[in-house]
Amino acid sequence: MRIKICCIGLCLIPFLSFSQSDSVKHLPKRNTIYIEAFGQGLLNSISYDRLYRIKKQIKSSFSVGVTIMPSIGISDFYYGGQVSYNFLLEKKNHHLELGLGLNFLMDKVINGVDYAGKSGIEKNYYLYFTPKLGYRFQRQQGGIFFRVTFAPLLAFMNRVGEITVDNTRVVNSRYEFFSNVVSFGNRIFPWGGASIGYTF
Repeated sequence: MRIKICCIGLCLIPFLSFSQSDSVKHLPKRNTIYIEAFGQGLLNSISYDRLYRIKKQIKSSFSVGVTIMPSIGISDFYYGGQVSYNFLLEKKNHHLELGLGLNFLMDKVINGVDYAGKSGIEKNYYLYFTPKLGYRFQRQQGGIFFRVTFAPLLAFMNRVGEITVDNTRVVNSRYEFFSNVVSFGNRIFPWGGASIGYTF
């Protein structure tokens, strides 16, 4: 009797493993790498997105990205990063995306003001929110990823006016709260973006 049970068990193993691998194969792909024009990263960014709650009709995702972009002048660059949490209302490959992001940018400028015959380096820091409303195309089996979003910029906190010469601070910085988003002069700045990437 024991021999028969063992034989039956051995015969069922391939079918059990096949059904498990088949169910794993049909799980949605979770990971996406994408580039975005404008949007959360202001002018450009590259980001990674990870899906959660994949067995639900309302999924969620967490994304993180980096931004490096030139501004006005050869020696003027913006460096930054962003994170966001998103809710996705799914209908097959099409999703309504609702999210909220937090963004950091640093603006580094070689200042033309003369300090004892030397140029100072000015650094400004910006922290702002980006609520998101958009459309996302993302296949469960992976592949091409596309997204367009309306993502207005909301002022949070800025630290501006820090100027140093030879690693010595000569002008103290000041803080701004909820008054000026990335020195655009507005508390709210209407914005949007488009993304393309790959889900795997």
